[in-house]
Amino acid sequence: MTFRAPLLAILSAPGYRPVNDSALFRELKLDKKLRARFLHELRLLLSKGEVVQIQGDRYALPAAAAPAPSASRERRTPARPKTPEKPAKKTNSTKSAPSVAPLPAPASPVGRSLANAP
Repeated sequence: MTFRAPLLAILSAPGYRPVNDSALFRELKLDKKLRARFLHELRLLLSKGEVVQIQGDRYALPAAAAPAPSASRERRTPARPKTPEKPAKKTNSTKSAPSVAPLPAPASPVGRSLANAP
């Protein structure tokens, strides 16, 4: 059984709105056992270019999917205010290391010089 003719009849009906494969299957009022064959036929029509997929998972005829020249509108996005860029963090790579004063010598009796020995 081929679903091509009834499927194209539904897609070309006046007032047809693109729907997904489940809705098309329900519209044809087919037995659930025929769903795999129906999906196969739908994929064949897609590969031949007789049907196109739009809006994610919805199906339509190629002529219906193309917007009319008078109906095409350019989508305008509102202008966003520019946010000031954050200044880059300064690193210590150019700075020299802080100077450290030398530690004083320990004042212990062991470190005395022998010149002052008795």
